Amino acid sequence: MSDSIYSAALVGLGAIAQGYGSPDDTAPYCHAGGILKSPRFDLAAAAEPFPAAREGFSQKWGAAFPDVSLHDELAKMLAARPYDVVAVCVRGPFHQEIMRQVFAAKPRLIFLEKPPTPSLEDADELLQLSREFGVPVTVSYSRHWSPRVLEIERLVREGLIGQVQSVVAYCGQLVLSFASHTTELLHQFSTATAPGDPVSVSATGALSEAAQSKVPENFAARGFEVEPNLHAMQVRYSNGVLATQIGAKSDHSMFYADVFGTKGRVRVGIYLEPQAFDLEGNPLELPPMPEDFGPFCEAYNQFARFFDGGQMSDCTNENFAVVNEIGFGAIESIHQNGAPVSLPNARRDRKIYANG
Repeated sequence: MSDSIYSAALVGLGAIAQGYGSPDDTAPYCHAGGILKSPRFDLAAAAEPFPAAREGFSQKWGAAFPDVSLHDELAKMLAARPYDVVAVCVRGPFHQEIMRQVFAAKPRLIFLEKPPTPSLEDADELLQLSREFGVPVTVSYSRHWSPRVLEIERLVREGLIGQVQSVVAYCGQLVLSFASHTTELLHQFSTATAPGDPVSVSATGALSEAAQSKVPENFAARGFEVEPNLHAMQVRYSNGVLATQIGAKSDHSMFYADVFGTKGRVRVGIYLEPQAFDLEGNPLELPPMPEDFGPFCEAYNQFARFFDGGQMSDCTNENFAVVNEIGFGAIESIHQNGAPVSLPNARRDRKIYANG
């Protein structure tokens, strides 16, 4: 195993970059915390135009990252030195122009916050730029990297519950900004025991006038539409799996799934202890779960293993594109009163103001 220390840079110093956690947390839920907990990464720089945000970062994280360079402009940060990973942590509607600048700087990988793009046309452009510059893009469907979720995925792949037949997950609210975490969880387990592609999606949801007012005038003038809330969604896969997302809170809150197989079922999510049962409902013994330093730590550790010569990190390029495709398919279906939408989507120009 390599002992190289890789460099990371942050674009934006908002909540997901550094606000959801502190240096003292065991498992901080933010990029700065994940980098701090990873033994393979160091935070080299950050770009943030607002002085108060830079000052707040320095007060909270300065002692943990004494050598970090803080810049008031992205261009200055990108010109200062090369980086192994650049994490783009700004709001979704601003991603595309920033991503073009970051690609041109040619980091080894870009870690992009969800929702990745305002439209499927923009997603197509990101994949094209990734190929042109040779820079993979990993999207931060962050709950994917919960160590217990990854461990249960490994056990399911090894046959714990036989062949996966259906997945039911629980999460609602905004389709791309919020429910996409559980859409990714559906996809993660729908393809755990057999490769497959989503072939259609049907969804119900709601478009409110109050939400429309949240689209700034300058974005509305460019054709951006309101992001709908998700009530329910079904995704059919080419491998025969039927995946369902319930847009409501449940007994175990949100961001978890029940995975049903030919030999049993598992319940898995970031906020609950995993459970497994055989077909008669008897509990299956699970191995001890891995130590948890938070999903961002695990994500950055995956990047290090990739740089060391290992496999590509999860949620990268075509993998994130599939999850994004399902989300936009759900939006199309909501606009068509729940009618099934074939994937990939024929309409790729619909722009959604999804703020993440």
